Amino acid sequence: MTAPNHSIKRKSEDAVAGIINSLKPSGTLTGVTAFKGFSGSDLSVPRYEVVAAEAEAEVFGVTITGNWTVTIRVAMISNANDDARSTHQANAATIEDVLMRDDVVSQLNSQSIGDFTAFLWHPDSGTDTVEGDTFKTEISGTLYAMPS
Repeated sequence: MTAPNHSIKRKSEDAVAGIINSLKPSGTLTGVTAFKGFSGSDLSVPRYEVVAAEAEAEVFGVTITGNWTVTIRVAMISNANDDARSTHQANAATIEDVLMRDDVVSQLNSQSIGDFTAFLWHPDSGTDTVEGDTFKTEISGTLYAMPS
C-alpha cells in the first residue's frame, strides 16, 4: 500500500476527541479541557486525555493491508480539591456514554478527518483510581481503522 500510514494514531486521537466534543450533551464537561496525545508538561485539570497508545499494522504473509489496530485510552482527570467526586464521576460518565454508543464507528467517520476510515470500535476496560488528590477514570478500547 502506498498511502501514508504514519499518522494513524494522531488521526484516531482526533476522531475520538471529536466525537466526545460533538456528542456530549449540552451543558456537560463544562470547564473540562481536552488534550490529545502525550505531553511532558503539566496539564490543567479538570481535563480528559485521548491517547492512541499503540498501533499495529495488519499484515498477511508479506502483504501489508493498510489496516491498523489502534489502542485508545481516554482518561477523565480531576483534582479532588477543586471538584467533588460526583462532578468527576458525572464528567467521566458523559465520556463513557459517548464511547458506548451503538453508532461510534459512523460518528468517528463523520469527523472530517482526512484520509481516515474506522471499521470497528471495541471498548475493552475501564478503571477508577485516586492518586493523592487526583481522581482518574479511564476507558480503554481498540479501534480498527485505516488511512483511506
